[in-house]
Amino acid sequence: MKYLLLFLLPGLLVSSAAAAQSKSSGPAGQRLPPLPPLPTASLQPIVTVTQAAPAATSTRFRYQRLTLRGSTEAFLAPAWRGIVRLKPDKRKRDFLGNDKEWEVEALVMQTLNELIEDGWELVEVHNLVQPTGITQTVETKENSSNPERPTYVSSVVAGAYRETSYLFRRPLEERGK
Repeated sequence: MKYLLLFLLPGLLVSSAAAAQSKSSGPAGQRLPPLPPLPTASLQPIVTVTQAAPAATSTRFRYQRLTLRGSTEAFLAPAWRGIVRLKPDKRKRDFLGNDKEWEVEALVMQTLNELIEDGWELVEVHNLVQPTGITQTVETKENSSNPERPTYVSSVVAGAYRETSYLFRRPLEERGK
């Protein structure tokens, strides 16, 4: 009996203190329930490769890659028509001097069309999405109708790094014929 009382006494003290705190504190002192942890599987990278052309048998090809990183940078490897990096015209920036998000994507689409017009064949499209972090927040609404029972708003924001690569090929010209 003596040992049973020693085990129950701390639990009774904690529960009575919590009950007293919840009765004395109004809506301002309410504690939000803890958010459940996000699954770690949601932070795994997602890679998709779409094959557009069949594998070559005996023909030798020259390859060209166009890579779009996020929505701000695009690169060509090797250089095509002397162009290595696609960048928007400085005169087309917004009033703060920032590049418009769609401008690089428009340059990529224009370059894709020009490559196809020049006889390049699309071989594959490689997409990568790597989550960089997830943030969970719970806030109370400012204009809650009942101050005793406030309304809570929860949000989850996920950031990700995105990269898309387009691989093109064109047959090499035969020498000596």
